[in-house]
Amino acid sequence: MASKMTTVVLKDQDISAFGAKWSLFISSLSYTLFIAMFFFLITWVFYALSALVGLGAAVLWTSQGAYLSMNSNADSISVNSAIFWALFQAANGGGLIATFLFQGNSGVTDSQRTELFTILLAVSAAANIIFLFLPQSALKSEGQNEPNQSSIQNKIEIHTEPEDSEADNFVDADSQQLLDENEDAVGVQNVEAVRGIKDALVKSMKLFAQKRMILLFWTFFYTGIVTSFNTGIYGTCLGNTAYWNNSKNLVGLTTTVVGLGQIIACLFGGMSRRLKLRGETVFLIGGVVHLLTFLLIFINLPTDSPIERTLEKAYINPNEYIGLACAFLLGFGDGCIETEIMNILVTKYPGDSAPAFALFKFSQSLACAVAFFYSTYLNLNYQIAIVISCNVISSLGFFAASAI
Repeated sequence: MASKMTTVVLKDQDISAFGAKWSLFISSLSYTLFIAMFFFLITWVFYALSALVGLGAAVLWTSQGAYLSMNSNADSISVNSAIFWALFQAANGGGLIATFLFQGNSGVTDSQRTELFTILLAVSAAANIIFLFLPQSALKSEGQNEPNQSSIQNKIEIHTEPEDSEADNFVDADSQQLLDENEDAVGVQNVEAVRGIKDALVKSMKLFAQKRMILLFWTFFYTGIVTSFNTGIYGTCLGNTAYWNNSKNLVGLTTTVVGLGQIIACLFGGMSRRLKLRGETVFLIGGVVHLLTFLLIFINLPTDSPIERTLEKAYINPNEYIGLACAFLLGFGDGCIETEIMNILVTKYPGDSAPAFALFKFSQSLACAVAFFYSTYLNLNYQIAIVISCNVISSLGFFAASAI
């Protein structure tokens, strides 16, 4: 999580140097390496690749935002972002696979681990190949001020005298001059790379200081709080509710149900413009759904369920069907909010999509880190109070930012 927060430094320079397509491909390789590591499970390799996948995620998410922005306009962004988010959330089907593989077992055997990560590795490798064959859609800065190595080499070959046997060990003055110019170009390129990182950081900080981005920061931060709640805290609460005999099986199933809710929300977001619904309306629907869901969770699950396994009851007897319904609603609300964030970033920052998405993922990752830290110390009622407060603040920030 901490390494992913380096997004602000990495984004512009990496994408400008490689292009959005190649940044997607290169960064996706870190995920494949991370998955492959689970076949061996060496401690120091695990931590090293965890840091690497965090860096890869920083570049990947920024590149995805830039690529989506370059291939969308104000009319198509709602549909494109909805399709993107729906495909992304389809990955939550992995929770369903894990549920069936591990069902009825108190632990995970080596053979089960191998089966699961073989599936994940195959999916990740397929994604690498898809990224490799994506159409190249270059950023404005791509391809500019790059030394033409092939043309220099061709000129050297033209000026070389192959007929003279003594010329085999001699490079004429013109060729030597071209080689010197090439070396100078490489040196200038290295200096420009360092300067580019500095400029990228300064540009991001300036963008972060703008009024609209300050308002959106609270929306970004809320998505990080909710992401940690959806992916870690809520599943833990269900798994620790000993009132149900099958509570452990609900953990993997919950992930799938959350993903299903997000996919439905993406379809709803994609059709919202045809239904004449504004982005603020879709965002409001997502926010209200979350508020109602948090209240249901509050009365359904024991207050100490995030911390320990418990037989305690909440305000009602814990109901697993309500628990799964809340998982669906959490995903639905998150899908509505995330798609509208992508829409506003593309429409409000058409020329700065890469740094805008980078700041989004930086803020979200920061919030995730904070939420995962306090999740093991605070009871459920305090955590519900935090997400509800952040929900209200993020909604006000989003509406104010949309009006600017």
